[in-house]
Amino acid sequence: LGDSFKDSESKVAKYHEQNKSPPSYHHSQWLAFDRTNTGDNAIFQVSINSPNNLDAMIWIDKKNKLKKLISKQINDNPEDFSKLVKNLPSIYYVGTQYDEEDPTEIQIGDGISDEFVESIKNNLVKKEYHFYIAKKYSKNEAIESGTNIVDEISNIFETLVPISDFLLSSNNDPNTSPLLQFLKKEMNMKANFQPIVLKALLEQGTENNFSI
Repeated sequence: LGDSFKDSESKVAKYHEQNKSPPSYHHSQWLAFDRTNTGDNAIFQVSINSPNNLDAMIWIDKKNKLKKLISKQINDNPEDFSKLVKNLPSIYYVGTQYDEEDPTEIQIGDGISDEFVESIKNNLVKKEYHFYIAKKYSKNEAIESGTNIVDEISNIFETLVPISDFLLSSNNDPNTSPLLQFLKKEMNMKANFQPIVLKALLEQGTENNFSI
């Protein structure tokens, strides 16, 4: 992935529901990545959601705790949201989806109306709705792309970074300590050593006038 994802961590979907007998298998599979302003929410996703479809997208699941922030941002700034979406490639899709039903979506090249933005605003406040912005590939398109599909997905994610930054702008904390970010994201240590290290850092911080 590009520089926007240099500190990114990934997550992979479980292909079946555990602790069920017989096993219940999902009809989809995904690989997702987070960024600094998404916290532990991996919203940049590559999804095989049917035998004939691959999507590279921003996906906000109905249970995602960022959904309220995104809903408020769109409600407070509908014109800015509409402008950013219209500036995306015309072949991308934007939409909402109720639970597992067919989505309500539109291809950007077909035009993003005020009424459609209003429908997104109305649906996002409801518990059972997902939200997404996606580039879609048919099975044949994905296969024909060969290994170039990796670069294409990386480029799609970079294209979606500005609108994700807009949607999550209220999730950016300018007071977040770089040291705290390092401890959360980069420093790997056994749990029983963490209190000792934090205590030492706090003691040194008091002496040197910095904090976490």
